[in-house]
Amino acid sequence: MIRWLPIVLALGVALFSPTAQAKPVFQEIPAYLLPITYKAESLSNSERDNINLVYSEEVAAAFWLKVVTPDELAASFPDQSEAIRSCTKRTCVKDYLRKEGINRVVILNIKQTNASTYQIQATVESASGQVQLRASMTEDGGAAEVRYSVPATVEKLFAPEWKKYGKNVKTVVETDTITSNNADRFLEKGDAAMALGNWSEALAQFDKAIELNPDVGLFNARRAEVKLQQGDLAGAQKDAKTCISKEEEFYKAYYILGHTLWKQGKTKQAIPHYYNSIRENESFLPAYFELGQILLERRKVRDAMAILQSASRQEPDNPTIQVNMAKLMLEQGKNAEAEKILSDLVSRFPDMAEPLPTLAQLQEESKDYAGAVKTYQRLVELEQQCGMCYYNLGRMLEETKQDAEAMDAYETTLDLDDTVVDAHYNLGMLSKRMDETIMAREHLQAYIEKETRPDQRAFVNEAKKVLATLPEPE
Repeated sequence: MIRWLPIVLALGVALFSPTAQAKPVFQEIPAYLLPITYKAESLSNSERDNINLVYSEEVAAAFWLKVVTPDELAASFPDQSEAIRSCTKRTCVKDYLRKEGINRVVILNIKQTNASTYQIQATVESASGQVQLRASMTEDGGAAEVRYSVPATVEKLFAPEWKKYGKNVKTVVETDTITSNNADRFLEKGDAAMALGNWSEALAQFDKAIELNPDVGLFNARRAEVKLQQGDLAGAQKDAKTCISKEEEFYKAYYILGHTLWKQGKTKQAIPHYYNSIRENESFLPAYFELGQILLERRKVRDAMAILQSASRQEPDNPTIQVNMAKLMLEQGKNAEAEKILSDLVSRFPDMAEPLPTLAQLQEESKDYAGAVKTYQRLVELEQQCGMCYYNLGRMLEETKQDAEAMDAYETTLDLDDTVVDAHYNLGMLSKRMDETIMAREHLQAYIEKETRPDQRAFVNEAKKVLATLPEPE
């Protein structure tokens, strides 16, 4: 018989997870930084280097973006690395961006229109070319002044999103300073260090900002973010509380306070802080995701669904929200509605793995094993290092009487992840059925030796019983 288990895939798409690959505490939007296009012969190479530097720093200051550089994209496609690095047009990298799940491109063009005048045009486009943001400026002060107009253009470009993602940070954009003693410069340096993942440097800069101006809650909020990334829950919680005591309306501080309480197991105390975060910034999705997860843990499925529906109103086309809504529908027994959502996502996002595990689970539960095989086959194409994905593919291949292919899938499982001991059990049973007694004995013995979970004793006993019927090797 086939060893049946709950479907738990190695790519780990959990309910209310902001992304299938999570990693930052705050949900970041991947954005590709296309090299600047210059149509300005009078700009020297050294001047262009300065412009490139201030441009990348200004984009990195947009904390909601996960900036991907040409070098980083090229590293994912070593055979095409030279072409990617030299590409200055969206169209020649769009296929690579789609494969990496990047649907934002930041583009800057600098064109000289006469001896001392330069036109600076900036856009944010989707990978397919749809313009999302646009800004432009004219610099009449000559080549040496262009480097100062580029940051202003980028600030103008992202102004709507600064407003959307953080009211307190907006002050920095509009006035370029929030203190009279240059503490804001340490804030800028700290933000730049955060963008690079240099948490110790960021912490040092925010410490200096707080020392110079202890009354600005924004500095504590930034330091709380860093401490959260470093795993210092107590420190993050303390800074978040300090921020809230100084500035009553700051959504990130509420979020961090809720997050630290949740991680400490204090879910009941965490819930109000997530609601406060959402109240202060309805567009901040991480608060929705974590609050939904907490509500689900407390078996408040309807409340969790209401939170997801609120998140969906903010970003109706966000696929992760849709996947999580489908999972909640499964919790409520609404399988048909869940399958409709997932099938639509698979159609719209053919290169996205997130919907596939749950769709396969639905197909399996409805005994559509052939459909589940196709879904798992697509999943292993996208997640080629996922041993559990191959394991589940093997189970469905067995159900459709494709035993040889199932054996291949189980063997691939063990090649990728030898901790999936259930693959030994299934291989042993399948080998016996196919009269491959030597292989059956090998895998059943491996399963008996490696299976340590107390709740699996019935399967261990079954494996021992079958093993005893196999002839000893000559």
